[in-house]
Amino acid sequence: MIDFVTKLTEIICELGVKVKVLCIDREFYTRAVMRYLQSAKIPFIVPVKVQGKQMKELLQVKKSCCFEYVMSPQGKEPLNLNIVVCVNYLKGKKDKNGLEIHAFSVGGFTDPKKVSKMYERRFSIESSYRIRNTSKPKTSSKKPEVRYLYTIISFLIQNHWVTLQWKYFVKRQTGPKIIDEDKFRFDTFKMISWSYLKRLFRIPDGVVTLSNITYD
Repeated sequence: MIDFVTKLTEIICELGVKVKVLCIDREFYTRAVMRYLQSAKIPFIVPVKVQGKQMKELLQVKKSCCFEYVMSPQGKEPLNLNIVVCVNYLKGKKDKNGLEIHAFSVGGFTDPKKVSKMYERRFSIESSYRIRNTSKPKTSSKKPEVRYLYTIISFLIQNHWVTLQWKYFVKRQTGPKIIDEDKFRFDTFKMISWSYLKRLFRIPDGVVTLSNITYD
């Protein structure tokens, strides 16, 4: 993990790009990565792996907060971390109630609202990749050109669906535009697209057998 991060940051520096914030997933929550980001003074947000009794007790909160935490891997020098806890009240959102708690190890940030808002972009990227995998053509080819082509096709399909959502499924209300996602799910779009392609290319719905089929 530390090799990935160091190599990535080296490439970014060579391009002359300044990192506003590095949002990486939970797998990078390791002592080596946290220590490197702190020493390199790179602003970062990384979800915390909730392990150990102490961390679980610290996350028993009712509202967003910040605190210092000492990561002490066995046989290694302790490392001081700044932890930001973002608490959301679900209030029936997605048919759920209660509290939703997310803890992040951060560098350069202390405002829970800002941390949550910035990391939401990371969640949206992961969601787009999950959706992509449901529409990506399957292949066993090891040629990168073929695999990359299939990836582009899946993203084009997804982008067309998003375009239709913004054009026809935005709620009529004052304020910011909000898509009514339940009205036009991606599975529905795929089903409609497949039905059209079947008619376009005259793909049969079944086959005619040369003998009667019997059922036991």
